[in-house]
Amino acid sequence: MKPAACFRILGLSRLSSEGAWLFRLDKAMAAEEATPDPMRRGAHGTSVFQVPARPLNQAVPAVYLDWSTFVQAFNATSLTGAARLPGLAGLLPLIEEMADRGNLIFSHIHLSELAAWGDLHAAQGMAAWLDGLPLVWARLWPHVQESEDDFWVRAVAGCDSTIPVRVFAPSMLATLESLSVARSPDVLQHTLASLFVEERRDGTIAASMAADALSWAEAMHWNRQSASDAAFTPAEIARFEETVAWRHRVDLRERAVAAHRRLLSSARDYATLNPSLNNVVDPFVTMFQQNPAAMPLSKVFARLSKGFIATSVARQPDSRAFGLLSSSMADIFHALIGAAYCPVFSCDRLTASWLGDVRAGFGFGAPVVFAGNGANFVDELSCAWRSARSAKLAEQSRHR
Repeated sequence: MKPAACFRILGLSRLSSEGAWLFRLDKAMAAEEATPDPMRRGAHGTSVFQVPARPLNQAVPAVYLDWSTFVQAFNATSLTGAARLPGLAGLLPLIEEMADRGNLIFSHIHLSELAAWGDLHAAQGMAAWLDGLPLVWARLWPHVQESEDDFWVRAVAGCDSTIPVRVFAPSMLATLESLSVARSPDVLQHTLASLFVEERRDGTIAASMAADALSWAEAMHWNRQSASDAAFTPAEIARFEETVAWRHRVDLRERAVAAHRRLLSSARDYATLNPSLNNVVDPFVTMFQQNPAAMPLSKVFARLSKGFIATSVARQPDSRAFGLLSSSMADIFHALIGAAYCPVFSCDRLTASWLGDVRAGFGFGAPVVFAGNGANFVDELSCAWRSARSAKLAEQSRHR
């Protein structure tokens, strides 16, 4: 589904953002509307395009774009936006290509940022466009971490068969944390656009993100003493870093114990093997420390924590960089899935600096970062996409 069609159907061809600007309805898009796509009726009789979410296709690469990339693509397609964002005109069709030919990942964090967009009409238009793409939904990151822990505990225990880490969901509905029987008929009617309306009204996802941030701070033992500071001596800094490392090892051990108990009750082959905790917990921690490919989400988690603390401590009030962290929590939550499990990943420069070379251990290239030049960004994203597709084809050839 092309975005122009969504806007015509929804009557949103005129959007407002610091004035009025029109969504570009070019003739090429209009020509593709000779055969109408499936539609359903909205809550107020409005016709809404809806393309169902789809499960991950293992034969093609996963693409995770941060929210700013979607916004840049959308804004660059407006008449005034095209002048404001030179070089980005090719971004929206590239995103649609990646959705059609790859796995374009969407998450609850994206939905929360969409709901927080100040321009309601633009946000509605964005929701309509996204609802017309065959998106693949990411599971909530705490659930992915549990699945990742289970996978690596099975590995160190020596299980013959391995259940892959469950990173992606087969549908939008399957990403919900809980669902009552009474509410399920209503939820089954949801489109991305209707979930956007609910999140804008209730802020449930935003509240969940705040709770996750607090639990993350507790797990990673955020403390200004874990970052270098001129007030501390080298010996003090070394002692602080060792304390944080020790606390992180404790967290890993606790997670290994939790995974061990889950597997004993849910995995028959693991229960039959019945490994002792001593044969699981320490090897699990050693695996994290010595295997660059092990526990991608956990490794990204650790890198981002260290970078966030260091940047928070070093920034100075009234400096140009002081406000850089205002959106970092959403950027971090995007990276927990995108940087850890997606060959193609876009993020901002700060997040990329925190990640460093960690993605190389997973067999992925560096994140694609917008550095101010729109044309370069589109070229680099396109290059990363085509490189990931070639890598998938080579992988399939090896396994034939």
